[in-house]
Formats: sequence, structure tokens, C-alpha cells
Amino acid sequence: MTRAAREAKKYSEFRTAFGRKLHQFPMVAGQIADLDRNAKRSTCGAFKIYRKFSQLDGKVKVAIDPSEPLESQRKRFDVRQLVMLQKIVVSRDAVDQLRMAMSIFGGHGVMEDFSSLPRLYRDAAVNELWEGPHNVLLSQIHVSVNGVTT
Repeated sequence: MTRAAREAKKYSEFRTAFGRKLHQFPMVAGQIADLDRNAKRSTCGAFKIYRKFSQLDGKVKVAIDPSEPLESQRKRFDVRQLVMLQKIVVSRDAVDQLRMAMSIFGGHGVMEDFSSLPRLYRDAAVNELWEGPHNVLLSQIHVSVNGVTT
């Protein structure tokens, strides 16, 4: 998302239409601001989760260890849930944000010999599926929250 936002911004500062740079059009400026804000939000979320993970004394454990103090169990549980939620949100947002960035390029946005955005778009779509369909991730969260075992 960060790369898409950066490339869309630079392209909008370079490309002219109707005698003006693209970034001078209010709707394009709004799209660029959205791309930038969403990329920063996703990056901040990832770093926040990583900070919580790095504060744990070991890995995120799949099973709850009853001998571990309750506070540590809660922290591990929170990190595990946040990772799954981050996967759902960021993988969906990446596809949407790349589509928006491609639209700023117009026809050039889908030409692979002009821009890297088509490849990034395909990669984002693959990541959305690779991380697990959203319903599977949500089911894992549901199972963890409700203590249901299979």
C-alpha cells in the first residue's frame, strides 16, 4: 500500500490533464490522501502488533498453557487475535487501495510495461487468499474467544 500511495502521488504530480497536474484536482487529491492515510494506518497497526508480540516471553502459542500466569495468557491471546484481525483487514484494504492507485494512472495503471501496480495488485489478491479466507480467520477468532474445541 505504501508503494502504491507513493507511486500514485508522484504520478499525479507529473501527469497533466486539461492543463493542470492531476493532484490539483480535488477528487484526485482526496484519493491520494486516502491512499497515504490507509498505508500509514496499516503500517502502524503492524508495528503495534509486533511491539505487543516482542513483549511476550516467547512465541505466540496456539494452545493455552494453564500453568502460565493469567495475565500472560491474556497477552498471548490478544496478540493471536490481533494478528488474525490484521490479516483480514490489511489483505482486504491492500486490494482496494491498489485498485484506487491504479485508477489514478488511468489506462497506464493496468499496463505492466508502464507501472508495477498490476503486479502489486495481483500479489495483494493472492495474499488475501493465502492468509486464509476471511471466514476461516473469523472462525479461528470465534473458536478462540468462545473456547470451542474441535
